[in-house]
Amino acid sequence: MHYTICYANREEKDYKSFIKAKSYELAKLILKNKIKKEYPKSKVKSLIGFMFHGKYKRSQSIELSLENWEQIKLASFPNINDFLFKKEVVRPKGHSNRFNKTNLDHLCKIGFKKGKDNWSTQNRKGKFLPLKDRKGKKWNGGEWIDWDKKEMKEMKDLMIDALVKNANKRTLACAHMGISRNKFYKLMHKIEGKSWWDEKYPAPKPKPPILPTEQRSKIQKRTMLKRMSDGHIPFSYLTKDHINQRAKNKRLTERKKRIAYLKEMIPKIKDALEKNNHHRAKSAKYLGLKSSHFFKLLAQSKKMLKIDWSQLYPTKNGKSQYKV
Repeated sequence: MHYTICYANREEKDYKSFIKAKSYELAKLILKNKIKKEYPKSKVKSLIGFMFHGKYKRSQSIELSLENWEQIKLASFPNINDFLFKKEVVRPKGHSNRFNKTNLDHLCKIGFKKGKDNWSTQNRKGKFLPLKDRKGKKWNGGEWIDWDKKEMKEMKDLMIDALVKNANKRTLACAHMGISRNKFYKLMHKIEGKSWWDEKYPAPKPKPPILPTEQRSKIQKRTMLKRMSDGHIPFSYLTKDHINQRAKNKRLTERKKRIAYLKEMIPKIKDALEKNNHHRAKSAKYLGLKSSHFFKLLAQSKKMLKIDWSQLYPTKNGKSQYKV
């Protein structure tokens, strides 16, 4: 494999290495992964590979000997020591890569020219019209001409209809009309000017990005501490009625959450009791719960959901410490 390593300091060096692989693509992958492991911030480029085969010749007439094959095998990667043998190939002076030399004189002669020799100056002078001067104009393929007012009004009505139907969203309006966003804005300038469209049909403001919970919490704490240092007392505007209502709402929310949890657990509890012959302790163990927690669930479901567990699933002796 012949390749070039571009290091983190932008220095480039050319190497050769032997790679053992079943295919050329696999050989490239093995080499890239190994170099990435050795030099994490480096980059492998200009990678070219050649395969050794039974009829491979060192020159036109000299074939590889058994000793040569043994040397290739020992120097190839992967190996027992997990070491990649790299033979550096010195780059000739003045070469920007290992293939050729950069011709600076040729680079000066190619590319866009300035002034009168520029292609745009020679071919588009008098034809190009600035965007601000295109109002009421239309390109007919050879020159700018006055746009027919009736045709221009029809196009304006189509654009307004597309904006109204799509809540002034430019991208959706373009898709509705089947034209590109670039053409849509150019038509705005040609018909009325962009300022008129922004005033009558303003684009909706983009939603601010949602911050992660930790970052938002830090910002809120920092803001509150700053306000408190200036004399602000948190929740000072709340009256006694507000505080009582807040506590009541909190209790109702907790009750709703508890009832939802109990409704989720009831089918599991019934299944556990049926499989364990109504035995409470064994049912708790079956569900992976502590006995105290299991009896608490039974008591709460009896109180909140009116489920009489003693009647539905009576115990052997008919007695229970928790009466459930």
